[in-house]
Amino acid sequence: MEDDLHRTDLPALTTDEVQELKGLWKFQVNRAEAEEWAFQKMRYLVFDDTADPKSSESRVQSAPEDTDGDSEDEAKLLERAIALSLQTEEDPSAASPAVFPGDLPPSQGQEQVPCNTCVHIPEFPRNKNVRSFRLIEAGKGQLCRHYVAISYCWPVPQRDAAGHIIKKPSRSRVRDLDGAVRSSRALDDVLDRAVDFATAAGLRMIWIDQECLPQPTSSSPVEDWTYQQMGLQAMDIVYYRAFATVGLLEATLRTQEQADIIKGLLGLTERPEPTFEVLEQICQFFQMIADDRWYTRAWVVQESMSAGKNLYLALQRGRGVDFPSTFRFEGPFSRRVPSRKEDNNSLAILRLQEFRDILALATQASASAEPQEDSNYSTCTLGGPNNVLERAELLHPSPVTKAGSPMQVFGANHHGNRQSVNASTALTLLKTRDCLMAEDKIAILANLCDYEIRLNTTLVAQHCKSLRSAVLALALFNGDSSILVPEVFQLQLEPVVTSGAPGHSIFSPFDTRPGSIQDTTVLAEGPLLPRLPDPSRANSAVVGLPVRCHTWTVESELDLSAVQAQYESAWDELQSIRIRVDPRPGESRVEFSARQQSIALHFQQPEIIRLARQEIRESGYVKSSSRAWHGVDSAGVYCTGGVMPQTIEADPVMKQTLAGIIFGILAGLNVLGRSDHRAAGVANSIWQSLRVHCLDTSMDLPDLVSDELFVHRHVLMSNFRTLRLDQGPDGTYLQLWFVERVMRHGSLWVGAYNRVDSLLTRAGMGEDGTPRAEGASPEAEACQPDNVDQSESATASSPASPRTDIDDIAGEPKSLLERQIQQTLSWRLIQSLSPQTEGEDGQTRGYASRAAMVYFLDCLSREVFTPQAEDARVRDLVSVFDIDGPCVVAIPFNPEWETLPHSSLRSMSTCWVVEQLSTVEPPLGASPENTEHQPRRAVGSGPAVSGENDGSDDKGKGKEDTDLLSAPLRRETYRVVGKVRGLWQMMDFPENVAYFV
Repeated sequence: MEDDLHRTDLPALTTDEVQELKGLWKFQVNRAEAEEWAFQKMRYLVFDDTADPKSSESRVQSAPEDTDGDSEDEAKLLERAIALSLQTEEDPSAASPAVFPGDLPPSQGQEQVPCNTCVHIPEFPRNKNVRSFRLIEAGKGQLCRHYVAISYCWPVPQRDAAGHIIKKPSRSRVRDLDGAVRSSRALDDVLDRAVDFATAAGLRMIWIDQECLPQPTSSSPVEDWTYQQMGLQAMDIVYYRAFATVGLLEATLRTQEQADIIKGLLGLTERPEPTFEVLEQICQFFQMIADDRWYTRAWVVQESMSAGKNLYLALQRGRGVDFPSTFRFEGPFSRRVPSRKEDNNSLAILRLQEFRDILALATQASASAEPQEDSNYSTCTLGGPNNVLERAELLHPSPVTKAGSPMQVFGANHHGNRQSVNASTALTLLKTRDCLMAEDKIAILANLCDYEIRLNTTLVAQHCKSLRSAVLALALFNGDSSILVPEVFQLQLEPVVTSGAPGHSIFSPFDTRPGSIQDTTVLAEGPLLPRLPDPSRANSAVVGLPVRCHTWTVESELDLSAVQAQYESAWDELQSIRIRVDPRPGESRVEFSARQQSIALHFQQPEIIRLARQEIRESGYVKSSSRAWHGVDSAGVYCTGGVMPQTIEADPVMKQTLAGIIFGILAGLNVLGRSDHRAAGVANSIWQSLRVHCLDTSMDLPDLVSDELFVHRHVLMSNFRTLRLDQGPDGTYLQLWFVERVMRHGSLWVGAYNRVDSLLTRAGMGEDGTPRAEGASPEAEACQPDNVDQSESATASSPASPRTDIDDIAGEPKSLLERQIQQTLSWRLIQSLSPQTEGEDGQTRGYASRAAMVYFLDCLSREVFTPQAEDARVRDLVSVFDIDGPCVVAIPFNPEWETLPHSSLRSMSTCWVVEQLSTVEPPLGASPENTEHQPRRAVGSGPAVSGENDGSDDKGKGKEDTDLLSAPLRRETYRVVGKVRGLWQMMDFPENVAYFV
């Protein structure tokens, strides 16, 4: 498989390639299978005390007599077992007392309760190198987290003249589960450092991929390949669940001076006096770490992110360098480790938080430190693109606490909330990382994003030659459309959206320029709602990519000229002139700098500023023929306008003015909405796309725009703080295009929601498609007199018709935050449950889609069930788009975007302007099984199977699982002609599946 993710010159995907991409679904591996592996089948490396006859003899002599498990002496037996497990090889009779890690003694009178799993495992000897290991398997029973996961670099393969890999000799021996003894696959040095850390941390089990996962060859049994594949898919669980993860760096602390400076900064909470000598030592330290080969591995990205705060960086010490390391484990399991903390003599260990603390202090010091005249290091430590401290910050970005996480769940398959990312951020993190095998990045991406649906990397590599296609398929199968957003790509000299341009497609620009991706927004935000794996995207029978989406028909403009007249002058005062100067071919740096200064001076002239502002107000930019360029060459210079966040947020008056304009537009829409339901829908779409989730817990913000919003305490006292305005790659606010349109044109193009009836809503419809009376059956409806006016139950469709409140029909609905918390609670709880589904014979038949279960429960809890209530709800679903005329717009459903606080990607060009090519509508009464639909399968339980009856019995054994999310009743085919920004209300899971070609 070719790793073409770094390319920026690839041809666009063809129709045949898209069909092949959908075919990768048959190689899926369900996340639940990997979780089952991590819970029951993980193997650990432990000390093999049976390899030493002296140790074994001592243990046999010290063993208690055989005792029945139900004996009254069971407590003494457990006490003796604990004592035996704490013996050392050098002095078996001198058992070490069990104490708690981190030098935190138990509370007075508190009984020490050791872990029943690892208490029976021998400690590693402390005073000599361990050369005898054995593998143990977790098995069913109590889950134990008391192991250290090792993150390290595999050695670069050395080959002989014939091209065969030269295996370095190893003195360590490993006893496999079957009792066979072999040479270790990991180097002795790696094992020595792993044991050093485990001994210092008081842990008795080690997880290291080279030893705990099979390394199959062409002659290996299929079981080895299957076990290794499960290990790859569960690698993030291994590091996330580990009590500690240690990164074995090759970097070495060589001087005591540097070690003392680093150690001295760990106890400081305030910025030290900045001396350049100290700063140079710190920067050299971070330069050494940043250059370490450990940071070039793609696997390290997911290992370090999965480990989170439990990550430790283990540097090597130079001869005679003293760097005592301490451990203070925290968490719900910290009091269950039956071992002691002991310092070691070979490693210099930093906790991840200590790394960040030193970096923060160094960054503060660098702001005021003055370089010495004789220093030649300052050019690469202070300022410029190669700033060492900036580079170090990118190694381990500081996490931001996710808002709205209502609980932490610790259970069989879940151990609290960890940070995950989306595909665009994952690919950004992997841009500078390498893998020995390109297909490994498929598993790494799935682990980073915590995808439920995985792809078997071995099978995918055999059937797909492009890593770009495999990654695209993986993301789309999991409902992650972040890589389809144009703004996450660095396209400096090209327009972000090329609407209608030749070659533009649903995949642009990812399919042609995957190497240009640059997006780290989710590192600061993080997804909240679960993604929804979508089996419909595996439908290879129909040409085109199936996507669950909401569609809108844009046919009319909403007149807001009154609002324009009121706020136009205030809006102009907020505008800043933005100038971008691009270097010309062959232009030297001195010439380029001089031209930049000349352009800047030119646009400081009052008359030029007036002309530029007028041109920007009329056209959005300064044209090359404008009089504003008089006296300068406009080639390679771009002049536009915009509301600059840095300017606005630095001036309280400007913040108040901007918030006043936004709430003024909402107030105008609120008044207009009393006579035109479109205005009410537009107001709600704008508000839900701009609002924060909350300012405090004492008073929630309203979900809908009404008179209540404008007298809300937070809006009256700090209206700007109630707005979440996202900054785009160009440095402007992403959502304010709608204000610009109102002020420039006095109107907004609005789109009405295209309702797609499900089987449930169709059941409530009469033969003519109008809603039946509530509780009426088809038979009763047939007996009604012909002169009964059925139009009263239908909702009027005039754009200017008055608004009907859904509360009159369905009662008081839950707020957005209440439903969001409910979904998150369901997701966390379902994650902690067993993912298996069993047949009547008690055998595992497959794995249920947990995301589907969450949305199924959400659907059951909704208040809207009747067609009348659905009509009332849909009628207010009116959105606005950054377009210039009638069209159809499709918005792909992404649960990460339909949450508060919203993701900044929601404010980017996530809306697809489409051209409808065809529509196939089955007749009323058609069922999903009678429509042309994808092959169905039990999720995660093998290859796709036919939807026809295979002769199995009617009790359900051997039949495919019924999808919790009903199949679509209508098939529409579109072509994407552009991607634009839009503002819409928070949406639920769509029943519509559209096909894009």
